[in-house]
Amino acid sequence: MTRRILFVILAVLIVASVGVYAIFAHDLAAARACLVGHSQTVGTSFGTLEYAVTGEGAPMLIVHGAEGGFDQGIDMTSAMAGRGYRLIVPSRFGYLRSTMPGNPTTAMQADAYVQLLDHLGIDKVVVVGISAGAWSSMQFAIRHPDRCRALVLLVPANYLPAGTNIHGGAVVSAMVHSNFVAWTLLKLMPIMPGGMNFDIKTAATHEPYSIEKIACPVLAISAEDDRFGTATRAKYIAASVPDGRAIIFPTGGHALVGHYADALREIASFLQTLQARHLRSS
Repeated sequence: MTRRILFVILAVLIVASVGVYAIFAHDLAAARACLVGHSQTVGTSFGTLEYAVTGEGAPMLIVHGAEGGFDQGIDMTSAMAGRGYRLIVPSRFGYLRSTMPGNPTTAMQADAYVQLLDHLGIDKVVVVGISAGAWSSMQFAIRHPDRCRALVLLVPANYLPAGTNIHGGAVVSAMVHSNFVAWTLLKLMPIMPGGMNFDIKTAATHEPYSIEKIACPVLAISAEDDRFGTATRAKYIAASVPDGRAIIFPTGGHALVGHYADALREIASFLQTLQARHLRSS
């Protein structure tokens, strides 16, 4: 009797799993279909780079976070297109149609952005790096100061200063601090994009950046209750550059829930102040 009950339970679980996966596959296919025709690709020395352009005005390079692509970048910053900015939004290495080069680094990713800008005939940009996009955004500002007008970091996934820890829960901590757990999750989740694999490895590497070399103005925004600890990171980055400012909301978490519109207004105000400063000095 017990074996029969176990068999029934197992059968139900299998059927449920198949049903859930079928729904997932359907939704994934629908989501991918929505992206068709909304982006272009360009060949770089690192492989194919996908990108989208929207809006008119001053150029702004949008660098999306983990588990996204150009679509995530547009979803999170499209309001800036309505404020007079032309958004250039690439998919980072391994996401959507952007290929993954051998032995990728965030420095290589930053150099790929330069090649994209050269392709588009754009000299200087404001860079907005979101979450895991902060790594390559900072590399862009460090390696190509002549191309970076200003740097904005939203909930920046940078390396923590000495003596602090990541507060993302047991799973996130394990992913960042344990190569074995990260490897296991990647093997058990074959649908995970290569870009996510790259982001996990980057987070685990803890490579120090020469943040103090960032010469352009920097605005770092986060929320105090972000369990990924990005408030600490935002404060650290802002304090480490010659011209930095941190805005930390008391609540909102990693998605800045309830404060995202405020964050976009702060970005617009920050850039308007820089423009006014430039006009006064010219």
